[in-house]
Amino acid sequence: MTTPVRIPTAEEIRVRYQQGKEAVVAVFEQLLAFIHELQVSNQELQVSIQELQARIQALEDQLAKNSRNSSKPPSSDGLKQPKTARCARPVGRTLAPSRDIRDIP
Repeated sequence: MTTPVRIPTAEEIRVRYQQGKEAVVAVFEQLLAFIHELQVSNQELQVSIQELQARIQALEDQLAKNSRNSSKPPSSDGLKQPKTARCARPVGRTLAPSRDIRDIP
């Protein structure tokens, strides 16, 4: 890409107009070439954006896989354990209500 063309001011356009038709045509040719360069650059950037979006999606899909939703072995899940449902009461031996010595016959 060449050096960007600066957009001429209204005063610069008037000066070019007074210089004659060839000066005005030269300004328009410069601007049209610059517009074309911008369009090509924009098209290249759009292609890059689409490629990067596809890559991001593929990486997110890969990251979301685990042994439950793919053919990966459980050892590849890492240290993070799947969330399990918690019981409302503790599991294990239940204790009898506390007894006072005066309750013993």
